Amino acid sequence: MTAVCTQVADLDGRAHGARIETILNAPFIQAAFLPWSGSDESRRNLLRYNNMVAMLLITRDSTSGSVSADPKKPDALVVDYTINRFDKKALLQAFLVTADMLYVQGVKRILSPQAWVPVFESDVPKDQRSITDKDYVTWRAKVAKISFDAYGTAYGSAHQMSSCRMSGRGPRHGAVNTNGRLFECSNVYVADASVLPTASGANPMITIMAIARHIAVGLADSLKDKPKL
Repeated sequence: MTAVCTQVADLDGRAHGARIETILNAPFIQAAFLPWSGSDESRRNLLRYNNMVAMLLITRDSTSGSVSADPKKPDALVVDYTINRFDKKALLQAFLVTADMLYVQGVKRILSPQAWVPVFESDVPKDQRSITDKDYVTWRAKVAKISFDAYGTAYGSAHQMSSCRMSGRGPRHGAVNTNGRLFECSNVYVADASVLPTASGANPMITIMAIARHIAVGLADSLKDKPKL
């Protein structure tokens, strides 16, 4: 992953929107997110694997949900989450921008994750293409009117964060203090993505490394003052 497009990353002035990235194009991921138009078409699409590219549309969603325990099944969880209209629109806008990039780079076919969205096909050479080409503009306008579906589109979740969030205002607002120590247990520290105060909406690797270093350095400093047994 060496590049990111942020053209539609902030659609409401509050950093809610989608980023467009490349993704490791492994066959099992390809199979999970390809549109389902029947077993024959899916087989043909997977046989094209070596000539296909997958793009990742990752949105900082405005939707909220919950994860709770199932009182009737102690070992099970209840996940309650339904993507809202704004977030579906953000993903659609990201898809259209992605299609623009793919078209001008000369791809022959553009697939949507939704099977009922028409496939765009063109054999025009890359050096003869323009974003204003009539056939592409017509297809794009048609796709722009087809919203992403809540259930007919394959969605994924990545970079889970903030389930054990850090707070400087006490246990009512978080699980750990600003040093990463649990409010409920003085000798337990957390130093991963779960302590972020809120989800970043972007790849959090550098942020996680910085938070982990902050907590580790603080813990090391606190141990210097304790007498050795």
